[in-house]
Amino acid sequence: MGALRDMMLKPLRTRSAGLSFADVLMDSLGPTICENFYFPYAWKMWGRSPGELSGTQARRRVSAASFAKLFRKVLSAVPGFKPPGAGRFFYPRHGFGQISEAYAQDALKTGATIHLKTSVRKLVPPSDQNPQWQLIVEGPSGVETQSADYIWSTIPLSALPALIETPVPPVVTDALSGVSYRSMILVYLQLPVPQYTEFDAH
Repeated sequence: MGALRDMMLKPLRTRSAGLSFADVLMDSLGPTICENFYFPYAWKMWGRSPGELSGTQARRRVSAASFAKLFRKVLSAVPGFKPPGAGRFFYPRHGFGQISEAYAQDALKTGATIHLKTSVRKLVPPSDQNPQWQLIVEGPSGVETQSADYIWSTIPLSALPALIETPVPPVVTDALSGVSYRSMILVYLQLPVPQYTEFDAH
């Protein structure tokens, strides 16, 4: 009833600039759904107030961000309304890791070399003397130097400056010190049955 009231009053509400997660969803859905579902969800997922999160986050991550989309989502759960194939996806036969393994196999076919159990100890940026990056790595065969034209890094930003040989400007290290990361713990319960229900997740 609260959501129905919010939908009817939507044309009368003053719209915001739509800059934050809270603005975007409050403009489109109203207080009932936001305060009972999406705002607690934002706190749980990102550990921040919905007013601190970018509006882009709401536009990209919330699939039912309007009453029309919300109704379609509800109707899709009603027998006879769901289009064939809707709400389904194919899962790799050998699990999610099969995707990474397929990428690795294709990379090897194009001439790539994959180093497992190898840690990056230092990154030396290109210079006038050497136009390539130099990577000091340590693996099963010991410490060695490798060259690269480009580097794509997944190292946490707060840890990356310590690996770069050239001093990083203080303005960069100061900005990185303010970056925080959100952790997640997954708890799996294995049941001794072939399939718990017809659904894939709970």
